[in-house]
Amino acid sequence: PDLAIKLADALLHVPAKDLYAAQQTLVQVRNLYEQAYNLHSSDPRTLEKLLDFYQTVARDLNDQAAWTIIRTKTQGALAANPNQSVARKFHGIATVNLMLTVEVSPEERQHAGEDLTAAIKADPDDRDVARYLAQWDVLEARAQEQAGGDAARVRQLRQAATQLLVNSAKQHPDDQLR
Repeated sequence: PDLAIKLADALLHVPAKDLYAAQQTLVQVRNLYEQAYNLHSSDPRTLEKLLDFYQTVARDLNDQAAWTIIRTKTQGALAANPNQSVARKFHGIATVNLMLTVEVSPEERQHAGEDLTAAIKADPDDRDVARYLAQWDVLEARAQEQAGGDAARVRQLRQAATQLLVNSAKQHPDDQLR
């Protein structure tokens, strides 16, 4: 998988002469990451490269379908290994993004919170996880509030979100996304 990953990484840095060439390059990169993952699905590196690619597509190209792809891929990876940290991280991130646009079941919302909590415990310095866990807290507080849930739980979720963002801002004062 190393050769496919290196080639895909290199292609991402080649300037495209026009939109069509850029689209073709993205297809090639996606195919290489997919190939590396399909050949070595038990290697967390191949999954992380593939999911990083889809996350970039989702964010930078505003492709909401990419969040669904990430969620589907991570569900497969979690079925094979429920404690796979890369899969848990990206599953939580994708689910939070989907919570912004589509109805997500309470069970899936809870699972996303658990995934992100496990990911932040595994890597407390991960800015993405901190940001999405804070966003999950806010969205969950809103859902609890709308359902007439426990006011103390709503307060606790909002305080947790605030604390995550404050800590992240202290750790990464140069972070443009906070």
